[in-house]
Amino acid sequence: MGELTYHTDMSREQLNAVLGIKDNRNTQGDRLAELKINNRRRDEAGNDLIGFQGHFYLKNRDQEVFAEKVTIRVLSQHFQWTDFDEDSGKPRNKTIMIPFLYMEPKDEKGTLRCGKPTSRDMEGWSKERKSKYKSISLSRQLRCLVNYTGKTATGEEVVVENVPAIIFNKKTSYLSFEDDVVKKMGSNKDLTDYNIECSSNEHVNGSVVYYTWSYKPDLSVQIPLQPEVHETMMHFAKMVMEDNKKIEDSYTRSLKERSIEDAALDAMENGLENDLQDA
Repeated sequence: MGELTYHTDMSREQLNAVLGIKDNRNTQGDRLAELKINNRRRDEAGNDLIGFQGHFYLKNRDQEVFAEKVTIRVLSQHFQWTDFDEDSGKPRNKTIMIPFLYMEPKDEKGTLRCGKPTSRDMEGWSKERKSKYKSISLSRQLRCLVNYTGKTATGEEVVVENVPAIIFNKKTSYLSFEDDVVKKMGSNKDLTDYNIECSSNEHVNGSVVYYTWSYKPDLSVQIPLQPEVHETMMHFAKMVMEDNKKIEDSYTRSLKERSIEDAALDAMENGLENDLQDA
């Protein structure tokens, strides 16, 4: 059958892909919604959003619904370094997502942390020397279920219930979750067993207004793990594993290419040395 192979325990999605019925690669509709804080003055349709600045909304949804506070149930936490290209608006390089910072953050180009040294290594460096790595940032990724009642830009009230989403916390907000949630829970509580209320803090720096995250866990009520929530956790785990495999494969390819280049360079240098000796 050439490159097309089959097996008897294929899933419906795998069978559709082999038969050409449906392309199961990630599409816009498959993207996980992103929970964000709005700082826009208008949306793409031209609706006024000034009254919703500092409010939360879900990106990558058919309808944007805004609320001052939302409730999340965190089902996974990962860390990832990204080297972002401002000109293209796309990442140049990224690491695998790791659940613990002591793990090895391999990246697509065969290095660690997108080539950025550790904070300990950069201790005492000048701002100019550190600026070489300013495009590389570490984010805390929280995959969660989101609940809230909010309003659209046109004033329609909408209930958002148990929507799977992802949160990207960087810089100040990266530390907020650690201080507000992780340290308060301690080691005897499971992050997935409690609801967390999210609110935003407004900051003004000259003419620039920006917002950071604030978290308030409700440790008085422990939530049971329902079957549908466990299923969502399994889906999140699958997404992370699939993305990490692609990055791991790229990491391995980059190492092999570098090894071949180094071997070729060594051969050239040895040949040049032999030529000089024979001269």
